[in-house]
Parts: sequence; C-alpha cells; structure tokens
Amino acid sequence: MFRPRAAAKDDLGPAIRERWLELQRREPQLGRKALARRLPAEHTWLYRHDRAWLDAHSPLSRLRSPPRNRMNWAAVDQAMAHALRQTAEQILSQSPPMRVTLAELERQLGRPGWAGKRRAKLPETQATLADVTESVEAFRLRRIAWAREALERSEGSAPAWKVHRLAGLPDHLSEAVRHALDATAIPCQ
Repeated sequence: MFRPRAAAKDDLGPAIRERWLELQRREPQLGRKALARRLPAEHTWLYRHDRAWLDAHSPLSRLRSPPRNRMNWAAVDQAMAHALRQTAEQILSQSPPMRVTLAELERQLGRPGWAGKRRAKLPETQATLADVTESVEAFRLRRIAWAREALERSEGSAPAWKVHRLAGLPDHLSEAVRHALDATAIPCQ
C-alpha cells in the first residue's frame, strides 16, 4: 500500500506560521492560550518544531495584578477568638459534660475544619484554643466532679464505683484521675 511521504518540516512551517500571525492580526486581543485554542494543530506543530519562533511571535503574558487581600484577618482572628471563648463556656456549662475540643468548638460554631485550616492566619485564635481546649485527663476530672454532684443530688451518696460508672471512665486511668476518683467519692457506709 502506498502512503504519501509526510511533508518535511520546512514545507509546513511557513504556512503554519502565517496562519498563527494572521489570527493575531485579525484578533489582537487574544492571548497565547486563546490562540492555541483557536489553532490547536498549528500551536502544537510550532511548540514541537519551532518553539523559539512561537515564543517570539506570541503575545506577551499579561501581568496579573496580585489578588487583593479581601479578608481583614486581624478582625477575623479577634472575632473567632471571642466566639471560641463563648462557645467553650457554653460547652462547659452543659450537663452531662462534653469535652472542649477544636472539633467540637468548630461544630458548635457551624464551621467544621475552618480554624484548623487557617492556623497561620489566626494567632489569637490559636492562643485561645490553647487556653480553652481540654486534655483527656482534665475532662475526666471534670466528669468525676459532675458525676459526684449528680449522685449526691439524686441518691444522697456517691460511692466510688457509681461515680466511676456514671462518669463513663475506662478501666485504665492515670494516677491523677484515679486519685481524684478516690478522693471525691464518698465510700459506702
């Protein structure tokens, strides 16, 4: 089967270059991407075979102005820190107790994942989070105090095993939590 010989690079070049320049003359507002979309075959050929010419005879890239800083991050940081403090106080006042964590604070504010993703822009918020969030141990101590009060109100006494159960504590406790559990619970009489 006979196949015609592919035209040499030099045979195609002038016609392709002329089409590229002609489109630029007809529509001078087009940038390089728009030209490439209008003449994809010509752009590909020039890119592969004569990139220096393509670069020299293409529109210069337009300098984009830097994006305006649309957020006043200092004000956002202050407002978020204030909202976190208020939300933490609400969580601390709930019964039964709920642990104050970043995730819970963000859920309560209706912005899950928001502050965690912008830590670098929100220094005051990060400082507030460090102040208001609870460690597991601190939360367990607060649960012990709540369970003791609840049992004393309802039953008049708070045996250690009931405090342990109502507080929802695991079997393996740190020394500080175990000591607090033993110290706050009234032994059975």
